[in-house]
Amino acid sequence: MKAKDKNKIIERYENRLKDLGPVQESLGWLKGRQKLRFFILKNIDKFNNNDSVLDVGCAFGDLKQFLIKTGWNGRYIGVDIVPDLISQAQKKYKNIDARVLDILIDEINDEIDWVFCSGALTSKTEEEDSYYHIKKMLIKMLEISKKGVSVNFCSPNVTFESDVNFHPNFDKILKIVCSITKRFSLIHDYMPYEFTLYLYKDDKVNTDINIFSQFNELHNTLK
Repeated sequence: MKAKDKNKIIERYENRLKDLGPVQESLGWLKGRQKLRFFILKNIDKFNNNDSVLDVGCAFGDLKQFLIKTGWNGRYIGVDIVPDLISQAQKKYKNIDARVLDILIDEINDEIDWVFCSGALTSKTEEEDSYYHIKKMLIKMLEISKKGVSVNFCSPNVTFESDVNFHPNFDKILKIVCSITKRFSLIHDYMPYEFTLYLYKDDKVNTDINIFSQFNELHNTLK
């Protein structure tokens, strides 16, 4: 992300935090839907309760607490480019591993099973094409992960668009995804104005029967 875009985003979130305090509304979300959003993120195929998670754009680190309440006990790392949000996460949750970090610039040397990203790719970029930025982020997140990426976006099927949010066209976003992995899902059945993408690292194909290898066992049980 270009410095001008990055600084604008940081300034916007820091100003919201000053005006509203550490609440969901300061992140640009309406109150009351966060848990559903998190549930959809973790509903990615083969997510296990001992898997490690990198939360990109972690804000207050609330995803960690949600996962714990669902029975998860893996390692959590939260990263965000907004220093004030990371400070709030560290105040809110004792011993949380929350870092001021830009995954496109800074190294992640930890072993990560899944990368979850809620809201970090909903902002428009002006100095850099938004689709180009999204592609770079998806490539990097899949590269970091051992198993895959779960990431949400603003839907293009809306009646209103704000000046700061980006609503990617389905055709364009899927063209990007198809250039990165053959195995993916687009989930648009839980909220009318948002959608989630699942991108899988293992996209090997059983060419004998033309199914993804991850489904070999299921296929055999259905014979």
